[in-house]
Amino acid sequence: MGAALLEAPVHSSSRQDHDRPVPTRGLSVEVTVDEHDVVTVRAAGNLDIYTIAHLRQRMARHDLSYGRVVLDVSDVALIDSSGLGTLLSFANRARHSGSRLALICRPGLADILEIARLTDAFDLKIVAGE
Repeated sequence: MGAALLEAPVHSSSRQDHDRPVPTRGLSVEVTVDEHDVVTVRAAGNLDIYTIAHLRQRMARHDLSYGRVVLDVSDVALIDSSGLGTLLSFANRARHSGSRLALICRPGLADILEIARLTDAFDLKIVAGE
C-alpha cells in the first residue's frame, strides 16, 4: 500500500526528496446544523497527516453521544492511515458515549473500511463517486 489509501500524492523523482514527507493540498471543513439540530461536518480535500488536526479541532466542538453528528467525507480525495485512524477515533468516541457515528463516504473508502473490517464502527452511507 502506498503513502495514501486513496489516490497517492505526487512525489518528486529525486532521491533527496524521496525521503521527505510531501505536503498535500489542504482540507476544507464546513459545518451546518439543520432544523432538527443535526450537525453535518463536511470535509473536502485531503485527509492526511498534514490536515487531520484541522478536522479534529472542528469535530471536538460537537457532542457525539446523541447520534446528532454526521461526518461527510464524500469529497475527500485522499486519505492516508492517519486520516483513517482519525475517523476511527471519532467512531470510538461516539461508541464510548453510547452512540454511533454516521459517516457518508464514496465507495473507495467504503471498500477500504471493508478490507480493514471497520465497517461496523460506523453507520455508513455510501454515495456514488468517481
